[in-house]
Amino acid sequence: MHASTQQHIFQSRLYIERNLGEVLNGEIIAERAFLSYFHFQHQFKASTGESVWQYVKRLRMEKAAFLLLFTSSPVSDVAFGAGFETAAAFSKAFRAWHGQSPQQYRQQHLQHHSASQGLSYNWNAVKQVRLPAQKVVSFRAEGIQQFPQGYFKWQQLAGSLAEQNVALIGRSPDQPGITPYSKLRWDTAVPEACLPQGLKQELTQEQLLFEDSLPGGHYLVVPFTGFGRPLPAHLPAILAYLRKQGLEWRPSGYSFQVLRQHETDSRCSTDLFIPVL
Repeated sequence: MHASTQQHIFQSRLYIERNLGEVLNGEIIAERAFLSYFHFQHQFKASTGESVWQYVKRLRMEKAAFLLLFTSSPVSDVAFGAGFETAAAFSKAFRAWHGQSPQQYRQQHLQHHSASQGLSYNWNAVKQVRLPAQKVVSFRAEGIQQFPQGYFKWQQLAGSLAEQNVALIGRSPDQPGITPYSKLRWDTAVPEACLPQGLKQELTQEQLLFEDSLPGGHYLVVPFTGFGRPLPAHLPAILAYLRKQGLEWRPSGYSFQVLRQHETDSRCSTDLFIPVL
């Protein structure tokens, strides 16, 4: 597959990810990849191993499972958030995918996600901050074994960034146990303003690089000892802390992590930024 086609397919995937709760039109998605719908379907499956609608359905089912486990939202709200027009249609699709009803899934699996195992937080250093919106440039790594590649990619493309002590921003919307290990997503970003002059233009040729933004707003900052992990690994401990403080997590917000020391072993430190109301 030509590199430009691969990049267009990737951009269409980002569009799907950002609009899961909306009615998606295959023709419009194909237009974003500059392909006819017929050729888009072929190229999409060649790139991802899934058809367009298999991809959409999987992401919706994973998002629904995430919301069932980590929020107290009614099933009807979870259904609409996952892009279903009715709770009945959602329940039928969810049962076909997970083998049980949404209510059964929530009850059975919640106990397995009730503790953050083996993670060390500095609760005495927790603080609340209000951040302005910020543009970033992100690199996507896929598959749990590839998570560190985002950091190494930035080293390769702009080795001077580490010397300038530029923060690396990590984010993953996926949870092992819900998303297959081979499909886990991890985005490593650098603030756009920190990119050396001319580098951004060079980066446009990279297949899994994309522009993104960190929304402004109210965040809880939780220091964590270790390398970044998918957000759901942290949520049980974070949610317990929020309840004690009378705060509420915004699951529709943008949670991210900032690596404060440029090492990929257990000695590195990470700040978790959790959007709160």
